[in-house]
Amino acid sequence: MGPWSRSFIAAVAGNAERPDLEVTDLKIEPGVISARVDGCEVTLTAAPIPQRIWTAITRYATGMGQLEDAVEGRSQSVHLEHLLEEDWGEQLIPRPRAIAQTCTCDGGVGCEHAFALAYGVAEELERSPRTLLRWRGVAEAGTTVADVDDPWSGGPLGAQRAARTTSPYAVLSRLGSSDVSPGGGLSLERALRAAYDAFVRVPDR
Repeated sequence: MGPWSRSFIAAVAGNAERPDLEVTDLKIEPGVISARVDGCEVTLTAAPIPQRIWTAITRYATGMGQLEDAVEGRSQSVHLEHLLEEDWGEQLIPRPRAIAQTCTCDGGVGCEHAFALAYGVAEELERSPRTLLRWRGVAEAGTTVADVDDPWSGGPLGAQRAARTTSPYAVLSRLGSSDVSPGGGLSLERALRAAYDAFVRVPDR
């Protein structure tokens, strides 16, 4: 049994043995797992992994072999579990207190019907690890390693606007006269106007 399957059973059923109960109508959707177990309706719910975190770890996994396979739901990986928790503070399999259990038998947390469902889900994970990602809300978003954009790539440039024509003395006119003098009997304003005129006369290279 793979690491995700074992972790899921531990989170829901702890050390309980598998009950001899039939699990039918198993449905795994983002945030919600439901099934009929021995005539009872059982659900396991948990908040999804934030998309920003999954996008970040998907980008990180690019080209990293087994980790990339796990992010895309092709294999179970302890590395992915550890990385999510240590670097992003998120659990791939939520802690027991973060998984809400309900059952129509009103057995509450620790209900044997929920335990049976945990084992049924683990079997499904053995067939398709991506099932866990669906429950955690990150499989149906379509985010794969190949889809993640390079965060350093900018968007397309817009159409270039025509340059506005402005008086070469616009700044000087806005600032007004100054008591500072560069010498030679010229005011700073007149000296700058002469400099601007000289710049305008310099031919383009």
